[in-house]
Amino acid sequence: MAAPYKKLSGSKISFSIVVEEGDIEKAQKGVIAHHKKEISLKGFRKGEAPDDMVLGAIGPQRAFQESFDQVLSQKYSAFVTEHDLHPVAMPQVDIKDLKKPPFQVGISVELFPELSLGNYEKLKPKALKINISEKDIEEALKRLLVAQEREKIVERAAKAGDVVKVDLVGTNEKNERVWGEDENNERRVVLGEKHIMPEVEKAITGMKAGESKEKISVKFPDQPMFGDKAGGKMLFSVKLISVGAVDPSAIDKALATEVLGREATPEELRQEVLKMLESEEKKQQGEKAVAGFKEKLAGIVKVDLPQSWIDREVGGRQEQMKQSPAYRQDPEAFWKQVGKSEDALMKEFRKDSEKTLKIYLGLSEIVKREALELSAGEEQMVQAQLEHRLSHEGDKKTPTQAQKSHALESARIDKYLASLLS
Repeated sequence: MAAPYKKLSGSKISFSIVVEEGDIEKAQKGVIAHHKKEISLKGFRKGEAPDDMVLGAIGPQRAFQESFDQVLSQKYSAFVTEHDLHPVAMPQVDIKDLKKPPFQVGISVELFPELSLGNYEKLKPKALKINISEKDIEEALKRLLVAQEREKIVERAAKAGDVVKVDLVGTNEKNERVWGEDENNERRVVLGEKHIMPEVEKAITGMKAGESKEKISVKFPDQPMFGDKAGGKMLFSVKLISVGAVDPSAIDKALATEVLGREATPEELRQEVLKMLESEEKKQQGEKAVAGFKEKLAGIVKVDLPQSWIDREVGGRQEQMKQSPAYRQDPEAFWKQVGKSEDALMKEFRKDSEKTLKIYLGLSEIVKREALELSAGEEQMVQAQLEHRLSHEGDKKTPTQAQKSHALESARIDKYLASLLS
């Protein structure tokens, strides 16, 4: 027996529907009955006018079109139900001739795609290994001292890691002062942290308090973030006011108490810093492990994606790009910085979108296979977060069923990904 429909690329199928003359006649009775309730004709109460007069009032062409649309909709729904199809987009309708029944109607529609998933078990990441060294703790304590402005003034040449105070002035090629326009140009800089231009930082390194350097040439990167200075050159003069060193061994009980907000010893502060570093390291390793799992998962998901899904994903990325500050400020400079044409970037968007959709479908299939569900409390939290997000976006309406379903599925996926790291 021949298949009732033809499979096309892009998870699409095509089939035909025949609308008979009798189908139209039957539907037209319903159309007339519907309009009869609404139409007022002279000499008749609403709902009591003869059918031929109602037909004359609404017009034969309109009556035919409404009848035809009704029959087509019913037959389409019946076909979809009979063959257990799951459309993901509105059908495309091709009607070649409406002059004489029966009418042959061509239908094509995208379906939820069939998916083949390989052995995802072997892709699961290994257990995380969190190792925080003494050097890591020392560096974190140094950053803490810098944030608290607890550096100690020293009489020596500045080096990486020092906190220096400098008077910095920049002039353009016309010798006009364009950087450090205020009377007080004092800046606090941590050497080695890329707080200032690398040429200036290199010049400061090795200087002592009270020393100055002139005509430090700096070329600004040709990037939108530098505004009118992008791609330009500038000469800087710098005077080193002071050099400060940070020494974790100098942390006392008073500082530990101040930082932790309770009475604490330096060792207790050190342990809290260790916990913080372990938490950050676990988060970073976890994100990297999950990203690696997703990347591998995309390679074992075999699916013919609906074109409308890809187009929608690409369109969202394109809109996000055009709403970025850099693009809105200067589109021409934005494309220059990107270094590729819009067509080339759209191809990248399309490739990334296909991978994103494959990953989502693969994870959704895994969640289904493993029968992972949310608790009642988790579902309530998802609902509250969805309502809050929609309200924040200015949408006061109640979330649709589709929005709820997507939010819940995303939460189940997040729960599965979190379980990979436990």
